[in-house]
Amino acid sequence: MLRSNSSLRERPIKHDVKSSLPIENRTSLSTFLSLLLLLGVVYATWLMAFWPGVLGEDSLAILLDVESQGRFESRKPDVWYYFVKTFYEPLRLVELPIMAQMGLTAAVFARILAWCWCQGYRKACLLMLVFIAIAPQMVYFAGLLNADGLFAVGTAGLLFELWRVSRVRSVGATSFVMLAVTLPVAVFGRANGMVSLIPVVV
Repeated sequence: MLRSNSSLRERPIKHDVKSSLPIENRTSLSTFLSLLLLLGVVYATWLMAFWPGVLGEDSLAILLDVESQGRFESRKPDVWYYFVKTFYEPLRLVELPIMAQMGLTAAVFARILAWCWCQGYRKACLLMLVFIAIAPQMVYFAGLLNADGLFAVGTAGLLFELWRVSRVRSVGATSFVMLAVTLPVAVFGRANGMVSLIPVVV
């Protein structure tokens, strides 16, 4: 039997008399950091095994675009170009944009998983952790220097934050930061990314 919409609402926030920080907020933060650490260890282990990451034809094209200072055009989205340029150009290390991409992936997944865990959806959290967040194909995708991976993660993070905001009818500091990071990635990360604006408008 499907659960009613009311079962998906945020649980009421409780406060500790010894601290001004809500108990649930502190629990959510510790859960998020624990999951982020776990994902970070898994992703870092994979990256060390396949150092400096996976490069394909699209990876070489965007690197050549950055290296040539505009003389070669990879015709990739501007968001992806400047993402790679920002992390690659200072030290000319290809592993840096890959590490940044994996870091963003871990943060988005940890955010979603932490919410599920703190809301009592423990089985769903564990299933998503094992079969999505640390699944071999997902870790490989996160370690591949390609715009598709960043776009997919950004879209997932954006849709989750928009759904959560629609439930609580407010935008907290964490949601604001996540929206600020995932929105440009989801909307401008691919040529068809404008479709992601539909839930934003709705």
